[in-house]
Amino acid sequence: MARTTIFTLLVAFLALGLSITARAADLDPTAPSVALGSDYFATVPGTHFNFGGSIGDVSLMGLPIGPFDTDTIVQRQADAIIGGPAIPIQIVALSLKSTAPVFVGGNFFDVFVTLDPANLANDTGSLAVTGTQAGGLFTSNLNVFFDAHFAQVGGGAVFDVFNNISLTNSGAPWGPTPTPGALLVNGPDDGTTSDQNANFHSGLKSGACTPTVPSTPCKWISS
Repeated sequence: MARTTIFTLLVAFLALGLSITARAADLDPTAPSVALGSDYFATVPGTHFNFGGSIGDVSLMGLPIGPFDTDTIVQRQADAIIGGPAIPIQIVALSLKSTAPVFVGGNFFDVFVTLDPANLANDTGSLAVTGTQAGGLFTSNLNVFFDAHFAQVGGGAVFDVFNNISLTNSGAPWGPTPTPGALLVNGPDDGTTSDQNANFHSGLKSGACTPTVPSTPCKWISS
């Protein structure tokens, strides 16, 4: 079963810049695939959401929950055959904050955005990968149900706004090399919770690679 490391650049939630580092695997030795795992994202400047009405457009920044500056986590919940059917994905963590207090109804409020606890099971989507082990494109869609909690600066009034967005990506590139400084979370390729949490799996096989010959082990680019 072949293994590799892939790097993906995803355009997704609001204006988030999302980078994915993941180990790849084979469900079928003749069909290389990207293994399940988790992707750890840090929000970039320019992220915003327009609440409309008296609230309007709110600029947001990440409120890290870890590891390191991660504020958003998306799981790939199955191995995805390259060129094969889409796999399920799910956003399991989200932590954002307004970049500045927001003026609403005569008062200033800090805004904290997290996943809506009543809709966690609905924060799902799919991802399909095309190309070869050397790189290619992927498409994705993801539903995000969120809770925007408004807390008056200095204490006092609070209120929540619940909403959802549907995110689509019609074709973003991926390649075999993660960017310098990319967050790597190590874990085994064994079906455990640690496997799901990892974006860099152990268990590479080495040797010359001919994917069309099932008995031939492969060594792909690793970092």
